[in-house]
Amino acid sequence: MYEHHLPIEQDWIQYGDYSYEAGQTIMQYWADLKLSAVVAASDLVAMGIMRQAAQMGIKIPQDLSIVSIDGTFLCEVTDPQLTSVTQDFYQIGVNSVLDLLGNAPSELVPFKLVERGSVAEQPK
Repeated sequence: MYEHHLPIEQDWIQYGDYSYEAGQTIMQYWADLKLSAVVAASDLVAMGIMRQAAQMGIKIPQDLSIVSIDGTFLCEVTDPQLTSVTQDFYQIGVNSVLDLLGNAPSELVPFKLVERGSVAEQPK
């Protein structure tokens, strides 16, 4: 957002515990802010946001776009399916163990954006 000179309000940033319940609680807080998109710190948080949004009559992705971070199978069982920043958890684990054993330096594992149905297309 900084790179695109977009404003960032502190009220938009909420901390939780990566749980489904945290997503529900956060969505209740965000409802009055009239946000158009969110990035959830985990698939479970995104699912909680989706559930609470549905209970509040907020349509995904028409009223609110959601991107999750993880990319687990959960992204494919939601309706609509969750767009995600997908990570290779196996490789993250291997790299972490090698780093702990001193056999390899820490390195970032590649990730990719997997587009699914939880994000609305922007008008051109």
